[in-house]
Amino acid sequence: MESFAMQPFNLDLYLAMHERNVVLNGIWLFSPEAIDRRVMGAIVKAFPRIVAAVIDDPALDLDAIRVLVHGGVRAGEVDDA
Repeated sequence: MESFAMQPFNLDLYLAMHERNVVLNGIWLFSPEAIDRRVMGAIVKAFPRIVAAVIDDPALDLDAIRVLVHGGVRAGEVDDA
């Protein structure tokens, strides 16, 4: 089996997580050429809420998660109200 090394040239976004003593820890690796730093900051900030919501309700679908994160507006959509 070929091994996989995390290198900046072979990933745009990677999340490694582990649980120890009922604490979930993780590290985000991302390519700043592929993902804007402000976007990455928003992802990191929203992630704990998403994890908590999915733990509370494992049946959540992507639309429900989208509402949780940013009111359900898809990227590129404009609210005409």
